[in-house]
Amino acid sequence: MCDDAFITVRAVQNLLAGRCFAFNGDERVMGFTSPPWAVLLIVPRKIASDPFFTPMLLNAFVAMFGAWLLVYRTGSNRALALLAAVLLAFSRAFVDFSTSGLENSLIYAMLGLFAIEVFRERPRLDRLGLWASLLWATRMDSVLIGAPCIV
Repeated sequence: MCDDAFITVRAVQNLLAGRCFAFNGDERVMGFTSPPWAVLLIVPRKIASDPFFTPMLLNAFVAMFGAWLLVYRTGSNRALALLAAVLLAFSRAFVDFSTSGLENSLIYAMLGLFAIEVFRERPRLDRLGLWASLLWATRMDSVLIGAPCIV
């Protein structure tokens, strides 16, 4: 797990302890980079008390959901879907970043949902805006993917 992920874990831990949603309990500064990932981490962190394995397991589940979306999108062609699943399974970058404790797996899942809407016969602008906004809130550089598609 990435050491930067512990910043988010500590902010969630402080929130669950009744302090501020920040790295230090007496500050009003957001020290983590991804508010949607931090919010998504609250319930699993409340259920499981382990600060190390909880974000990694949540990452793995969310990454599997993102991979399922990719295979689902390519599902009309079984060979292409199988190729996509195999490439993801053997991609060191996908596997490493899917268990880093950071927001990468959430980006994969939101990109999948965004792509499903983009490739619909008649995409709805409100849904595209929702997924693009959540992508931007999760990781600011993902606006480079969402904005051109909307424009």
